[in-house]
Amino acid sequence: MDEYVLKGRKAPSNAPEIDLITFYSDNFNAVKYLERTLPPYSEEAVRTYSGKLASAKSSAAVDLQKNVYKNYSEFIKISKEISKMESDMLVLRNLLNELKVVNDSVRDDEGNVDDTSSQSSVETDGSFIVNKLDQRLQFLYDNVEGIDKYIDESSPRELVTILENVSEVSNSFSKAVKNNIDLYLCNDVLICIYKKELSKGKYVHILDRCFPLNEIRAEEIKQQCIIRITSVKETLPTNYYCDNMGNLVIFIRSLKANIELCKSQENEEYKNEASSEKDTNGALTKQEEAEKRRKSKRISISTYSSARSPIKDELDPSDITWLSELPDELDVLIAQRDFDKAVGLIEKAKNVLSLEDNHKVRSFKKILDEKITSLVTSICNELSDPLLIKSQVKSNINRLLRLNMAEKAQEIFLSSRSDLISHRIRQLLFNGETNQYIKELATVDFTLIKNTCEWYNDSFKDPKMSSNFIIWVIKEIDKYISIFKNQVLKSKSNFSIARECIETTNEQIMMLKSVGLDMNQYIMDKLRKDIVISMNNYCENEKKNIYLALSKDNLVVNESNRNMKNIDGKIVILTSSLIIFEDIITRFEVNTKCLMNITFYEDVIKSFTILILEYINSLNNILLRNKLTNNQNLAVLQNCIYVIDNLLPSLIERLKKEFDRPIPEMDELLIKLQGILEQMEKFTCSLLSDYFLENNTILPSPNYQITENISDDASPTNEIIKFTDDIYKFDMSKYSILDINILYPLILEDIFLKLINKIESCVFTTGGVQQFVLDIHFFLQVCEKFINDSINQLANKLCEYALRSYYLTLASEKESNPEANTDIQLKVGDWYAERINKMHDVIEQKYPKFVIFE
Repeated sequence: MDEYVLKGRKAPSNAPEIDLITFYSDNFNAVKYLERTLPPYSEEAVRTYSGKLASAKSSAAVDLQKNVYKNYSEFIKISKEISKMESDMLVLRNLLNELKVVNDSVRDDEGNVDDTSSQSSVETDGSFIVNKLDQRLQFLYDNVEGIDKYIDESSPRELVTILENVSEVSNSFSKAVKNNIDLYLCNDVLICIYKKELSKGKYVHILDRCFPLNEIRAEEIKQQCIIRITSVKETLPTNYYCDNMGNLVIFIRSLKANIELCKSQENEEYKNEASSEKDTNGALTKQEEAEKRRKSKRISISTYSSARSPIKDELDPSDITWLSELPDELDVLIAQRDFDKAVGLIEKAKNVLSLEDNHKVRSFKKILDEKITSLVTSICNELSDPLLIKSQVKSNINRLLRLNMAEKAQEIFLSSRSDLISHRIRQLLFNGETNQYIKELATVDFTLIKNTCEWYNDSFKDPKMSSNFIIWVIKEIDKYISIFKNQVLKSKSNFSIARECIETTNEQIMMLKSVGLDMNQYIMDKLRKDIVISMNNYCENEKKNIYLALSKDNLVVNESNRNMKNIDGKIVILTSSLIIFEDIITRFEVNTKCLMNITFYEDVIKSFTILILEYINSLNNILLRNKLTNNQNLAVLQNCIYVIDNLLPSLIERLKKEFDRPIPEMDELLIKLQGILEQMEKFTCSLLSDYFLENNTILPSPNYQITENISDDASPTNEIIKFTDDIYKFDMSKYSILDINILYPLILEDIFLKLINKIESCVFTTGGVQQFVLDIHFFLQVCEKFINDSINQLANKLCEYALRSYYLTLASEKESNPEANTDIQLKVGDWYAERINKMHDVIEQKYPKFVIFE
């Protein structure tokens, strides 16, 4: 820039534009670019350009972050595909190594071919067939489900021939039982493989049957193109149909020949073994013959005890040479990761060394043990790889079992699975949604435990090793329980979240039942203490909500849609606190439904009892301690009746269904609440009787102190008529679930009790006592619908007290004035009844809801 100024040129003031295409170049050089771009520009333009570059850098960083976030799910998916591809590549590498071995053997055979010898050409063709059959046999070991339960890969076995695509038919040959079956004939067994089609062109191979050759008989039914297999262990024969008659005939001939050979070899071996116990001089020769015959024996006698073999004093020179070269060969095989061949050589070496016992043998054993340790280490390292597929894991475990390293195989396998589970759990992201996190956690954890159980059962057949696996399962379950406690139960979150997490756990744990693991009860027992604490806290919060609802409830029934309930055809209007309480009970029931089992029975029932008792006792305290209006008292009473007669019985029925048993605790609660309700009803009716008596002066009354005798056409007093009107007109219709047949008798009974307490201080005259009895008759007649025996007795007692008071007054007058006329005839009962009956029409018209006339 200075050079341009010195030459008399004015430097441009506008900043140069950013050329992004130049930046994308693979050979981009920042220094050369600046030297070429900036000299013509002024300092201000350079500063502007620098700002543009910084802004472009920030924009690029933001775009990069957006792209990363946008493509995050694709990145995770690709990562999983890469992991799967690495596993497939490991399988492919093993297959390529096997192919390399086959090609090398083919080249060696081709190099040894003599053009002039047709015999060698035939042998080469035979080796190709043998290799092909060996590959098909290995395919059975690696890909057929359930084959390891019947045959062992480590046992020497040869595949003779294969009959493909046959069908199993019924004994009547009328229908096919199963299609897509391949028959594999080995030198000791006949294996039947069923090909189940998963999708178009994709099959899974499942072991259908396995017949030892020395236990079956083969029969050809030419007319039907059927081969019949009869086993000594099965009552009915098995029939297979083949549409290719030529292949069927060849297969049957091979099958019959191998059956005869297998049975004859078995008989011969038994004879030779019996004679070997008598002839000790030829023990070595017979041992070698037994080794050759052992390869063609059936499965059930494939293992051979070397305890009967005599111990030689010296090794054969050929064995010594082979054992001397064996360590180097094992090193090469371990380096090439050809573990199967290495294990086979070690087994062979152990068989050779087990026949002798001297210093040289012990030295060879020591060297062999070192190589076994090296081989076991390599196999364990591969077994601990989390990317191995099921067949690879099974192969590695089988190698360790053949090396008598069962405990080591178990330890490495379970340890690697624990590491895999921990790694997958650490990959889970917690975004604040606890229920979603627990759902993903349970899915990952229990799925991996289920898969581990399946792999373990397929690999370890010894029942004695099951205990260690159960211990491992419990440890992994305990890890899940620990995370569940910290994330759900100790976080003081909403109990509805805990409910969703518990339901998720119960759903996901069901997958373990398919592999024989029922861990649901174990998890619930472990979580019980924390769940109960969380549920109790939830119950305490709901109690606070009950108090809050009651504090805001004015105990007035408002006709709104939310407060109206239809019960048995009656429209019931409830107060706001009862609506909220019913919502609380419903919500509590929903949130504890996942806990409604025998484990949490006591705690769940206790919580419901606490909530219901709290509400009823709170209403009772409000009724007793607060001075409420009559309508508010009746609203409180209606709330209690609704809970006891409707809400609680329906809740009990639902709990019985969930727990599948009676709920005696709730029945006891219902009885207790009914006792509380009776006390509340008596208290409310007592308040109402006070209300009616305070508004009307019944006793003492001037009407009952008239000295003249009552007239024949006398009527009830205005005071008793008003008193009766007040009771009749008192409106209880808004409280439709209140039973007036219970409340009115309680009110009337309390009224008579209070009148009896007052009558002792009253004075009755001749006309007054008869007027009082007439008023009582009138009152009883109007309220006849609610009069019971107790009220009748109280009414009679009240009249008796009035008459007693009257006669005491007459006696007092007689003493003070002997000439006074006290011989007055009072009206009898029929007169009172006649006077009331004459008022029939008036009473019936005025009090239609009370009276009962026949």
